[in-house]
Amino acid sequence: MAPASGPPGRRLVIVGGGPAGLLAAAALAPCFDSVAVYERREEPTADAAMRSQHSYPMVLAHRATEAFAAAGLSPACCSPEHSVPCDGHYSKGVLWGRAGDLGPAMRTWVVDRVGLAADLAAEVGRAQPDKVRMHFNAQLSRLNLAARRAEFVVDGKTAVEEGYELLLGADGASSAVREAMEAAGMLRTQLMYDSPVLYRTFYGLSRAAREEAGERELVPGICTHRPRQHLYWYDNKKGPLITFWMDESGRLDGLVSKNVNWDRAALLQSIRATHPAIPEHLAAGVVAQVADPPEGPGAAGAPVGSRFGRILRCSAFTGPHVALVGDAAHPVTGHLGQGCNMALESVRVLASALQQCGGDVDAGLRLYDSQRREDAWAMQHLEMAMAAFVRAPSARPSAASFSLPFRLYASALLTSTMLVGLALHKLAPSKFPTPIYLFAAFRDARVSYSAARRNCWAMMAGASALTAAGLAGVAAWALRRWVPR
Repeated sequence: MAPASGPPGRRLVIVGGGPAGLLAAAALAPCFDSVAVYERREEPTADAAMRSQHSYPMVLAHRATEAFAAAGLSPACCSPEHSVPCDGHYSKGVLWGRAGDLGPAMRTWVVDRVGLAADLAAEVGRAQPDKVRMHFNAQLSRLNLAARRAEFVVDGKTAVEEGYELLLGADGASSAVREAMEAAGMLRTQLMYDSPVLYRTFYGLSRAAREEAGERELVPGICTHRPRQHLYWYDNKKGPLITFWMDESGRLDGLVSKNVNWDRAALLQSIRATHPAIPEHLAAGVVAQVADPPEGPGAAGAPVGSRFGRILRCSAFTGPHVALVGDAAHPVTGHLGQGCNMALESVRVLASALQQCGGDVDAGLRLYDSQRREDAWAMQHLEMAMAAFVRAPSARPSAASFSLPFRLYASALLTSTMLVGLALHKLAPSKFPTPIYLFAAFRDARVSYSAARRNCWAMMAGASALTAAGLAGVAAWALRRWVPR
């Protein structure tokens, strides 16, 4: 077995080289003598995006860009010098939610996971060329938390053993580091919700329409749109959700979800019936990439897809000389689109905690856990409420089911938040910049997820009080009007 190369001293080992792990390498580097990042996937490149079911559109908000700035990074995909911010989304061909002049705290950026990871890897190499080493195609094979030793298999053959001062688990929702911590009694987990929604991705469709062939554009004027300027959504209760976005080359990538039948003919017919606004040539292009092949779903090269995740609550995010960030610590689903934003913000909180404690790992981890755990739980609670609000009840109980009381609570919470938020936006647009309160709260790094949940509760309480007062007034009027004296 080969020992890891690198200088001796305080060493940070990061398991997972996705966006959270790469940001952590730069953000935590000042507290350590050397940093090693091990990622089980291949190095993120444009070719890797074409081969990956995990390259999907994400919307980064102020929480993410603040985390990048705190670490001294400026990834190209969300930098004004190289990209344009998102200026609203098209829903069934109609533009909604234009950013306008809402200010930097409301600015968002459309990115894809592999592209963001590639930009962050380049930025980490620029910011920490001598201290950080990145290893791809590197699988964690053995972990001894008591001895502080981790073993990795690189390129399927070379075993590398690492010692560390801090081990950081940034290895996603199925985290091996989290499993080891749970086995060692450092934390407990509770599965709150397991999304049954499956998605499959597609790439490289032409946005141009051949008029001589009778083709239409996806939306009028799309050829004038810039890469990642908009998302294009097509949703229907009776059909799949199809999301398009434009990559750097000007071609259309995206994903298909909420679909239960991946048969080629059935899927094409479903898209035609529920999304007639999608041009025929694009519908055919999507189906060609995401549908099961004629040989069946198990055939070689058949798309397998991925699930929209699960909500798993961890009783702690840290243990002795080990910590979790991102989906390893607080996995969520895609209902509110906060997974990546929350993951990157957790890295910023961890880096700040270590710096506040002068690099003392034990004290820094205690501070991080106390500052972040309740906040992440609040976000997971809101995710569950949204899932219960939008998903139809299931006849068969499962991990994707919710009780009737929780469904009623979720409906009351989100409906009142939407109504009160809209009223406040009309009355005080400077303090409530978007008609839907949660959109603004989730974007703004100055508003914690715990504060957002408290505000939602306050809006529900206010709406409930007004409703009760109104009903009492109606009842009193009816009594005076109809009950004889």
